[in-house]
Amino acid sequence: MEKFPKQDKENKSFETKKEELELFQSFELILNEQFEEMYQKLTKNKYVLKRELKPSPEQFREFLLSLRSGVEYALDKYGQVSVPEHFYIAGGELISNGVKTDSYVCYHPEKDALIVSFLYIATYASLFGTSNMGIPDNRLPLGFAVLPEDFVFLLGVEEAYHCYQVKVLKVSVGEGSAVNREHKAEEVIAPIFDLAIKDKGIVLHEIVK
Repeated sequence: MEKFPKQDKENKSFETKKEELELFQSFELILNEQFEEMYQKLTKNKYVLKRELKPSPEQFREFLLSLRSGVEYALDKYGQVSVPEHFYIAGGELISNGVKTDSYVCYHPEKDALIVSFLYIATYASLFGTSNMGIPDNRLPLGFAVLPEDFVFLLGVEEAYHCYQVKVLKVSVGEGSAVNREHKAEEVIAPIFDLAIKDKGIVLHEIVK
């Protein structure tokens, strides 16, 4: 398996401070000055309304913080090469590889951006702080799940890896396409999840059948 490079403290490319990177500046803007505006857009998004989802402002904020935390983990552990330049919240559909979807989180190489849709946010943010005991994923050990906030954190780590795949491993995804779960095998992401779970002390919850 290809791994992230170890961060070289002497390498100038790793010296940019987190707060100087545009992606993290975008997160800060949305979490502060633009928060109320973005929350209103979330609750009024047609795809969110269609599914009758309405996460609270605090759930929306916690989703963003968890996603940002995952990218921060990648930055701290693997360096700036794993951080997309931009962060966008999208209100519409995404077409990638000829497939249209209204619920997505992805790394988009042409935009060099981490993009997440309002519907995706609403779907998972609505689970934060509830009795939901965990979200399963085929990159986790079989029969186990993680809490919603940990799942979103791992998504941030995963999308940072997509950025690394494109920029360093030169993964080709096709013109206009985003890097999504069709572009990588489970055996590639599972060890990355495993490392982040161990590093962050994330608790795995056994799925009771």
